[in-house]
Amino acid sequence: MKAQLQVLLAIALAFGPFAWVSMVSAQSADLEKNVADLWIDLSMGPEYVGWFNQNADDQDMARIDHLSMTGLLGEIETGRRLVVFKSEQEAIQTMPGIAGQVDIIGYNIEHGPANPQEEQADPVHSVSHMRELADQYGVQLAVGPDHDFAVTDGTEMAQYADIMILQVQRVQDNPTIVSDFVIPTARRMREANPDIEISMQIGANGDPNTLARLVQSMAGELDGVSILTDHESTEFVVDFVR
Repeated sequence: MKAQLQVLLAIALAFGPFAWVSMVSAQSADLEKNVADLWIDLSMGPEYVGWFNQNADDQDMARIDHLSMTGLLGEIETGRRLVVFKSEQEAIQTMPGIAGQVDIIGYNIEHGPANPQEEQADPVHSVSHMRELADQYGVQLAVGPDHDFAVTDGTEMAQYADIMILQVQRVQDNPTIVSDFVIPTARRMREANPDIEISMQIGANGDPNTLARLVQSMAGELDGVSILTDHESTEFVVDFVR
């Protein structure tokens, strides 16, 4: 950063104040371009389908977090369709009935009662099994580990995944904690898999402008932003995306 400031100062001294303004404006434009290039991964409910169909582009994702919502898949008209599973067995049992409607298999591997203990005991091996299942159906694999799994096993998981989702929704009101987690973790994952897409997951609560600034500050490390929603967060989603 110090060297960069010295370069900018030298330009300003050599070419005058307008050169400084131009350089700063160009940097701002690059940052805005990065933000505009991020895809959106939106957890879906019936109230979001119409908005998503009207506003999403081909890279955005309509995410089904609950298998009771798979009936919405047929209503999604654009973007990539992602269905999240909590276990290998859940995915194996469900995929035959929805295979033609899914573009991405999601695997949400976390510590807790929702995930099988044997999968928690060897999360990288479990991710490799999900990779095999994704290949079987010709779809992509998105992995969303909790914070601890992302830190301890995320780099190895990234070798099997097309997309990694870094969860920050519980600490999204603390930018320092978010950056200290996201930046080094994302960089390690990209070293392990240069083709990986990386998203940061936030909750649809709080001030949308504040969270937009948080995402903007991380934009250079990300390919997308994932949004956890509920039936009361439609206004937040519209304001945040805008």
